[in-house]
Amino acid sequence: MALGYGGLQNALAVEFDTWFNPELLDVYENHISVHVSGNGGVVQPNHTYSLGSTSNLPDLTEDTHTVRIVYKPNLDERMLFDEAFTASTLAGNFFSSGAWRSGIGLLAIYLDDMNSPALTVPLRIENTLELFHGRAWVGFTGATGANAWQTLDILSWDFHSLRHNIVSTPQLLVT
Repeated sequence: MALGYGGLQNALAVEFDTWFNPELLDVYENHISVHVSGNGGVVQPNHTYSLGSTSNLPDLTEDTHTVRIVYKPNLDERMLFDEAFTASTLAGNFFSSGAWRSGIGLLAIYLDDMNSPALTVPLRIENTLELFHGRAWVGFTGATGANAWQTLDILSWDFHSLRHNIVSTPQLLVT
């Protein structure tokens, strides 16, 4: 089972999932999860590839929802204490391997409430993916469970790329 993004190389996927797949170590029912392949690897929908996830959401199968995804390459330490912040074992592996030794940023996913993120995970994108001159592809995919039917529509979307000066932070020590 690969969903729409499973098997993509050198990829990051923001998963909006309404179907529980226990074999993928899914969070029960509705959830958002951020999956990464690692530099040169292949991403899979199994939650061992997740930097973090949340099920603290409204029912994603009902109504129309507004989503905003924001990546900031510099750490806002206040976000570490926000209830939306989570870091999985995989995120810990990036820290302990030294892959994020130059510091971390944050990826925040907002759902309906554009002032408070539903999920925030640590991420240093240029040290997690193999970017081509700082660039990556953006795309969409959708799927549902074998015994269910859903319509997944993107009614509109915008992409804004901003240039941030990256602040180098001292190496984080994980003990």
